[in-house]
Amino acid sequence: MMTAEQYVESRGLPASVASEWFLRYGWDGSWPMLENRIVIPIFSFTGRLLALAGRSLSVEDKPKYLFTPGWDKNRWLYGVWREIKSIPVIVEGYLDVWALSLCNYTGFAVMGSVISDWQAALIAGMSDKVIIYPHNDDDGVEWKYKLRSYGVKSVIPTHPYPIGAPLKTMGDNETADPHWLYVNQKAWLQMNLDICRKKLKEPSLNDILTEEIT
Repeated sequence: MMTAEQYVESRGLPASVASEWFLRYGWDGSWPMLENRIVIPIFSFTGRLLALAGRSLSVEDKPKYLFTPGWDKNRWLYGVWREIKSIPVIVEGYLDVWALSLCNYTGFAVMGSVISDWQAALIAGMSDKVIIYPHNDDDGVEWKYKLRSYGVKSVIPTHPYPIGAPLKTMGDNETADPHWLYVNQKAWLQMNLDICRKKLKEPSLNDILTEEIT
């Protein structure tokens, strides 16, 4: 048995992530399908529990993620119940969101490699500009065009990964994503996020107050 704290530490993140994001091992027998998995609660904007995602702990245990029934992940984003502290960063998975939070950036995960129309509409309702940090460059371009059709301006890092970082491959291999970068190249991730934020010209609090006063 692995605790949620041990799991996040095994992925290179501090144990505090487990309590901050309400992670746990299994779900008290209520959902047998989630036994022997790390359980990730998914909440609505108001904090209502929508579903549980169970992450496998071994490559032999397929599929990697299982979800409680009666819920469509393509209609939601992971992380929307959290306070928005920056220009949102749109990513694929849960670990990316946790890693971004540790960098003081707000992440929303589409929980896959495709942004649905429902998700694009949700993003547009929260912000008119976002940073895209995909696992795969082609996915990022598709996200950019989809979000543009909803009036959302987006920026993808020009060089998202340093030379030598592993590229996304099929299977369960680690990929060069925001989580990987947080663990292995945190300075690179932070630099790219800051550059993207400046490209989108995020106003400071002083800029906002000055504009309101004038």
